[in-house]
Amino acid sequence: MYYHLGGLTIASELDLPGLPQVPANPADVVLQIGETPVLRDAFEVEPRCLANSHEYLHTYPGVASFYIRGGEQIIVHPFNISKLDELRSLLHSEIFAVLFSRRGLLPLHASAVSVDNKVFAFLGRSGAGKSTLAAFLSRRGYQVIADDLTLLSRGNSGVTEVTPCAPWLKLWGDALNGLAEPVDGLELIAGKDSKYRFPIAQGGTVAESRLRLAGLFLLDSNEERETEGEASIRPLEPAAAVAKLMLYFYPILLIHKLGRNAELFRQCGEILETAPMWIFRRPWNLGSLERSLGTLEAHLANY
Repeated sequence: MYYHLGGLTIASELDLPGLPQVPANPADVVLQIGETPVLRDAFEVEPRCLANSHEYLHTYPGVASFYIRGGEQIIVHPFNISKLDELRSLLHSEIFAVLFSRRGLLPLHASAVSVDNKVFAFLGRSGAGKSTLAAFLSRRGYQVIADDLTLLSRGNSGVTEVTPCAPWLKLWGDALNGLAEPVDGLELIAGKDSKYRFPIAQGGTVAESRLRLAGLFLLDSNEERETEGEASIRPLEPAAAVAKLMLYFYPILLIHKLGRNAELFRQCGEILETAPMWIFRRPWNLGSLERSLGTLEAHLANY
């Protein structure tokens, strides 16, 4: 079967439900099921994860091992056929992030939307509300460009471009309730508690070509999750913005182990030359989300 993701055609022996299927044609990536090879001259990225300059091997006990060669081949060795949903969840996050990184793209842990051919990305830790913001903005006419994995590259004109990569949104049950969308019939994502896979065909439209990155929003990480007050947006100074941005690139441990921190620092500086970064703080309740979105849209109108 042949699938499309992030501008690539993937020929896969593993069924990948949710990804758009395309006619058979020369593939950019081949995904096979089989025994994963032993890595030689490899270093440890983290426990059960090895890599060298061209290969990557990550073993998830009880689920599967994943092998990546360059940016062209993935071999998956399932350990438990009953955990294929969890296997696919890992494939769509960590494994594809490494694959895109090996192909020269910068995978950012962020969701993104576009308006007037300009992309705005939302960064934050897991549970910070990245997907929820993208979902509610899609109801206001924005195009969903990426969910959880945003792919950046440097365009010929010197601006940062975003490759669309969003076949679905991963949403909590309460976010779907706020959108008046039933959870019946939606896939419950393995390992994500009550998060559901919400197809973009239902949640909004998605662009096909690369678009300019116009700005980044770091979602406030206030652990107290205040429910009162008003949303606010404030700019980050360049040095702080670079430091924060570096934290949200996949796979940050592999980048560090490969000795590419200085390269990533330079790339983050280049990104921020044409795409400013702000901190977006808002109350943690759906009842005030419409007001928060109004604050956000008023800000976006200036860019």
